[in-house]
Order: sequence, then C-alpha cells, then structure tokens
Amino acid sequence: DLLVSGELAWLGGVMAGMGSTVSSGTLTLRGNIGLDGGRVLENRGTASWNAGCIDLNAGVEAGSGGLVNAEGATMVAGASDYRIFAGNHSGADDGSDALFENFGTLLVDSAQAGAFAVHFANHGLLDIQRGILTVHASSFNTGVVAVGSLSAYRIDGDFDNPAPGHLRFRIAAPAQYGRMAVGGTAALAGSIGIDPVDGFEPAEGLALRVLDVGARSGTFDAIDPESPSDGLAYEVDYSEPTHIMVRVVPARPPEARESR
Repeated sequence: DLLVSGELAWLGGVMAGMGSTVSSGTLTLRGNIGLDGGRVLENRGTASWNAGCIDLNAGVEAGSGGLVNAEGATMVAGASDYRIFAGNHSGADDGSDALFENFGTLLVDSAQAGAFAVHFANHGLLDIQRGILTVHASSFNTGVVAVGSLSAYRIDGDFDNPAPGHLRFRIAAPAQYGRMAVGGTAALAGSIGIDPVDGFEPAEGLALRVLDVGARSGTFDAIDPESPSDGLAYEVDYSEPTHIMVRVVPARPPEARESR
C-alpha cells in the first residue's frame, strides 16, 4: 500500500496492481486518470475532483480498481464534466466488478451533469447540491441521499434502500424541488423526508412527485420529519405504479396516519 499524508495531486496516468493508495491529506483529482488490477484509491482527508474522468478498469490486468471515500472524509465533485466508468477489456475483465463506495461526505456541486457508470454504494452522505447525477448501473444506500431543490438523482439500474437509508428532497418552491428516478426496481425501506429551504413553507395540498420508478417493492418505514408545521403532516402516496408522491395533508391521529 501507498500512504500519502500530505498533498497529493493526481493529474493523469494509471495506478495498477493489488493494494491501496491512501490519501489522508489533501487530494486533487484532475485530468483523465485510471485504476486497474485491484488497485483502490481511498480518500481519508479532503478531495477535490475538479475535472476529467476516472476509469476503474484502465488496463489489461485482471480485475478492476475501486474508489473509496472513507468515513470522516470529504470529496467534492465540482468538475464541469465528471465521469467514473470501467473499460471493458472482454472476457472476465469486463469491468463489472468496479465499485465506488462512499462512507464519508460526497458533495456534488457542478453546473454540468455527472455520471457514475459503475456500481455505487452510499453508506455516508451523498449531497447533490447542484446539477444532475446519473448512475448508469445499480445503486445501494444505507446512508443519506440529499437532493437539492434544483438537482436530480437518476439511476438506470436497480436501487436498494434498506434501513437506515434515508432519502431527503429539498424544496424551495412548489415547482422547485429535488427529484429522483430509478429505471429498474426500487426496493424501499428506510425513510424519506422533505426539507424546505430558502424560507419556503409547505402548505396543505402540496403534492410532490419525488421518485419515479420502473418497478417498486416495499415501502418506506418512516417519514422524517413527519410534519412541515402544526396541523399538517406529510403523507407518502404509493397509488401509482410508476411514481411516488409526497403530499401535505391535515394532521390526523397517529392510528389514522398510514401511508397509502
């Protein structure tokens, strides 16, 4: 393994071979870079991804590389055009084992759309503050996914949200709120929440189409928070097979307040 405790700027090239390259200081990613043959890049400090692409199967060595944002670490994807993918070198080395795991804080703040064309597992905080993030594979969440009021999170494959996974959608106006779409099957548990920002106060009758799905199994275990204000409550509406709504309704006794 290679441990870098100071500043590390990776501006191009490929790291290959079993083991990890661990950055515990300041990491800057820029340009087209690659990992291969079981090599893992792990951020344990603060990382800035300013531009370019990361190939997690960048060469002909058997096995893909991996990317990890560790617990307590922060990675900011602020590139104008950022993408993670895994090259297909045929046979067993097709890049299907490439994985990006987030255990810390992953902030997306980009005016352009970004893409992860590898499996993505979130166990920490994925905060899409600005822009559109698309995962062209399956995704798994046991942490918090927060989608900004001008942002969207799209998953082409299946999405699994077991407890304690939480989905949080920010809203700044009735038609200005975060959205999520799953092309495959969304397996739901965990919790969902609405987060008003910029002084917005949700009123009775507000209906938010926050999640589109190809198919769905399960329901959320909880709504957190349960209410936007006194006398009102959030209700999750599962009545349509293609999408999930969150509505603001009059508060009812707990025994009567079941999602429908």
